Amino acid sequence: PWQPSTLPEVFAEFRKHLDADSLRAFMERSAREWSIETGQIEGAFDLDRGVTTTLIEEGFNASLINPQANGLSPEHVHAILMDTKDVLNSLFDFVKGQQPLTQYYIRTLHEALMRNVNFYYVYQRDPATGEMIRGQAELQKGSYKENANNPQREDGSV
Repeated sequence: PWQPSTLPEVFAEFRKHLDADSLRAFMERSAREWSIETGQIEGAFDLDRGVTTTLIEEGFNASLINPQANGLSPEHVHAILMDTKDVLNSLFDFVKGQQPLTQYYIRTLHEALMRNVNFYYVYQRDPATGEMIRGQAELQKGSYKENANNPQREDGSV
């Protein structure tokens, strides 16, 4: 089975098949794509397919980002994307075998990743009405979760 310790070996094999320019272009495009996917998965922002494709192909540019339903400005979304891309780039220190995978390193990465994210959304059932309501919880940067991991969706499913 795959283990994190094998990642540097897989990456080294992959690099053998690309010249320096092709590798650099691949890594840059991949970092943009992974940054967008990470923010979308975490619910930090919501970008439509056209904006996503343009940002992946052409690079991060706040003027291409739509204002967000959650109130974030395009500039704020851009800052989150840049933080994520920076963290992804620093992960290659681990991939290259230059950084051991420690709890401190993981917490440092999380803190850097969430530099421009202060809250996350939670859905809870209103005791009075029984309806699902959305609230915010403060994000603890660089530390482990303290609350149960039983997220509920807007429709009440877990």
